[in-house]
Order: sequence, then C-alpha cells, then structure tokens
Amino acid sequence: MAYTTTEGVRAVLAMRREPGDTSTYANEAVERAITYAEMLVDTYCGRHFRAVDEIEERVPGYEPGYGWHILTGHPILSVSEVVDSEDAVVPYEIISHALGIVSVGTAGVVRITYTYNDPANPCPAEIANITAQVAANILANPPSWLKSTGTPIPMLLDDPPAVYLPADIRAVLNRYKHI
Repeated sequence: MAYTTTEGVRAVLAMRREPGDTSTYANEAVERAITYAEMLVDTYCGRHFRAVDEIEERVPGYEPGYGWHILTGHPILSVSEVVDSEDAVVPYEIISHALGIVSVGTAGVVRITYTYNDPANPCPAEIANITAQVAANILANPPSWLKSTGTPIPMLLDDPPAVYLPADIRAVLNRYKHI
C-alpha cells in the first residue's frame, strides 16, 4: 500500500500552484513520483512504514548475560518468540517499543520473532503528508527518468537532493529515524 495517493499529491500541487499555472501531470508520472518519494522517505528514516505481520531476526549474543538488541523493525507491536541456537526459550524484556530495543537473558546468539508497525495503520498521517510533499517536489523538479515510462526508477543516493527533501521535511522525518 502506498504512503499517499495521487489525489494527495495533486492537492499539494494545487496548493503550490501559481496563478495562471495550468500544468498537469499524467497519473503514471505522479505514481512514479510517489514510488520514488516513498523510497526517499524510507532511506532517510532507515525504516519503512508498511505493515509487516511477523519477521524473524537473528542477533548476536553479548557478554556477560544480558544484551540489548536494536531490532531493524520498529515500533515493535509484539514479540512472539525469543529462542537460542538450540531453540530453547530465552527470557526477554522489551525496553522500548518505539525504538525496537529488546533485552535478552543470554549471552549467546538468539532468534527473535516479532511484529512491527501497526497493521491497521502502518503509515502515520504525518508520513503520508510528507510523502505527498516530496512527490510534489519531485514533479516540480523532475529527474530525467521520470519523463520516460520505460526508464526504471534508479537506486537511491545516500544523500538525496535537498530540492526533494528540504530542511523542513527533514526536520519532520528526523522524528521517525531509526537510530
């Protein structure tokens, strides 16, 4: 499921439109801009905003005894299982649901099975709004690949152009960044 809709992007474009501006964008161009905007948001935040039913993650052990692990998926909704390399149940405690931090009661390697992002509402409204703004920024300053439907969307740069993610948008996204 997309973070925003073509209608959401068109609404942002309409708000920004100068008097007398009659420019329009084909649905396919808007959809490609949304896809790229989602990729930029995901990369910048170090996480995604799609619902994930359950994933399994292996994490290394620490000495002595307790180790804190920062899981790649967050916010954590629930942990269904924590087991060691021999499939024995390991005690655990969720230290921070929001940051995905779990403490486990062993120094060995563990496998943690958990659910993250709310399946009923995986994408906060603020992220949907930001994605629409980023897509509008892309359409207002289109890269060459956006104009050709046969051209694949390129891999992302580590530092996306500031014209797509200006300081005000980055300030909002910083609240959702994975540490």
